[in-house]
Amino acid sequence: MATRDRSGHRVLIDGQQIRLARLVKSGGAGSIYLLADRPDSVVKLYHPSIDRAEYAEKISAMLKLRPKLEPRSFSGRQQVQIAWPSAPVLDSGRRFIGFAMPLLDLEATCELEVMLQARQAEAAGLNPSLGVKMTLAANLATVVAALHHEGHYVVDMKPVNLSFYRDSLYIALLDCDGFSIRGRTRRFPAGQFTPDYLAPEFQGLGVRAGDGQSQDLFALAVIVFRLLNFGIHPFTGRPKHDKVPTDIPSRIRHWHYAYGQTANPLIAPSPISGHEAMPATLRELFDRAFTGTDRPSAADWAKQLTAYARRDAGLLIVCDKKAEHQHFKGLPCASCAREDMLARAKRSSSQRRRTRQRRRQQTRRQTRAHARTRTKAGSTSGGTTTARTTARTTNTARPGALATLVTVVAVVVAVGLMVKSCTSTDTPTPENTARQTSSPVERVQPKRDPVEQIVKVEGGADAAAMRSTVLPVVHAMADGDSARYRLAMQSLERQAVQHPRPQPESLSAYYDSVQMLKPGSDDTALEQSNEALARIIERDPFANFALVELAQRKLLVPDAAQARALYVQALWASPDQPRAWYGVGVSYLTDDPAMAAACIAIAYKQTRRDTEGEILRTVFQMLSGRMGDDRRERLAAADKQAHAMIDALDTANAGSGDASTNATTDAAVTDDGSDAPSVSDD
Repeated sequence: MATRDRSGHRVLIDGQQIRLARLVKSGGAGSIYLLADRPDSVVKLYHPSIDRAEYAEKISAMLKLRPKLEPRSFSGRQQVQIAWPSAPVLDSGRRFIGFAMPLLDLEATCELEVMLQARQAEAAGLNPSLGVKMTLAANLATVVAALHHEGHYVVDMKPVNLSFYRDSLYIALLDCDGFSIRGRTRRFPAGQFTPDYLAPEFQGLGVRAGDGQSQDLFALAVIVFRLLNFGIHPFTGRPKHDKVPTDIPSRIRHWHYAYGQTANPLIAPSPISGHEAMPATLRELFDRAFTGTDRPSAADWAKQLTAYARRDAGLLIVCDKKAEHQHFKGLPCASCAREDMLARAKRSSSQRRRTRQRRRQQTRRQTRAHARTRTKAGSTSGGTTTARTTARTTNTARPGALATLVTVVAVVVAVGLMVKSCTSTDTPTPENTARQTSSPVERVQPKRDPVEQIVKVEGGADAAAMRSTVLPVVHAMADGDSARYRLAMQSLERQAVQHPRPQPESLSAYYDSVQMLKPGSDDTALEQSNEALARIIERDPFANFALVELAQRKLLVPDAAQARALYVQALWASPDQPRAWYGVGVSYLTDDPAMAAACIAIAYKQTRRDTEGEILRTVFQMLSGRMGDDRRERLAAADKQAHAMIDALDTANAGSGDASTNATTDAAVTDDGSDAPSVSDD
């Protein structure tokens, strides 16, 4: 509902009528106005729907117990440290409607969140050095200590809710009427909290009115840790056991702190963390904060951090290698160590990418040479051989179905070589590319998911086991959860790396099977070809090219359940196959359109160029048209929804600087201060 602008109206403050000037902003509880006759103050007027009587008592308590945080003078200007109420505001009928508070120069301040990542800080024109961050941490602890001295607690303390002055680095606290306030006769609770900064004992329960101090001390320690350690959250890391949860709140709930002086047996720290380059005095404070409830007070933090922040103490020194770096005296430079690791990871990533490209090129040359040899042999014997012709139907095809598919087959074969997925389809070696991942949490299951086991796989894995690894990727995409998507894909690839490669004879047998289908072949040839593919899969469950081929044919029956199971097994063997992901999507068109769109979105994410995605769309539109007009329409709708899912995922990924991030030991390490999950992470 739109808020009525009361600019120009008069209110009573300290018995005087004051005219409201411009509306500054309007939030969920009230609107903030400048004052025409008091340029150093603003007022917050609560909306009529808010319980003003409750707030009247709370503001009255705040006026009686004001923390000792007077404005600080810097370069001849007064800088307000806390926007604490200075007087109640009444309407013409002398009814409470809000409160007055000092005006903060918002243009001179910046959110503390910006300082967690060096790139963000530099983009904002700020110095992200260790000395600056130490000063901010010390100032924050000092402000919190003053607040606690009067019995008030922030509760929802997190970097995005905290501001600081760019020039002086003094902290500025806003929205104080949302704090937990101690009154003369009762405590007024805070209404908000953030799980990533919520102490273990309050996870899943919330913070009771009297527990705000313990919560503040935990959140303060998390913020200080992130400030001094490149933005890394103290409850991220690389799990050593599958019992370790994948999301930060669950890790906090189970006390999975990875950066203590005593190693955690269940979770390892991020390899780009600088915690080992911190002095023992600070590490002891962090250990107390994150391993028990006897946490250091805000005053304890202020004392220790101020000692390191003071220039004359000489406890922070300039790095010998890079003047822009600072480190603790007597300890190595964490920034240099981190940059070296990032550089090595980048080189390793480039080398792996070049190796993959060389392998693809070599495989393509071998495949083409094999096809030419087969074609030449067929021509010599008087037969007409089409080395790569593949019919998309099934051994239960209707009479005459093969003839109707000739056009479709030609298109699929022609464009298939242009799509990345064909590399995986024609190649006996699955491409398993390491990706950065995080937190997989399964959402609701699809409406229908066949449990029939198509092929018994070596090692005891069956269709259900395959789906349990493939489907989390789809669910994460459908939910637009970037972190879960990365982790789920990484989990799938991690499993695929452990599989044996397709057998060389499987590729030869695959070409023999498709050569059974020549122009003018009857349905008997099609059945024989399908049986040959089934035999290949039975002998070699990881022959992804045969799996995708047979699945493609079953889509045209249509037998969506069997096609889906075969596609899933192909992805289980080798996840880097856009055509298989798209095929799974088509198999879901009738059963679950949302799942169909998610699978198609993953297919597009797997392609290297927009043209490849367009080829996939064209091919499957043609195949869907053979299944029925309604399928073509459903596919068009799912394709449109898939692009929306990709946009949502990309948006979530771009805004996840505060996300549950873990570092990799290799190329997945990022250079923006966040931890990027790796094969052995989350």
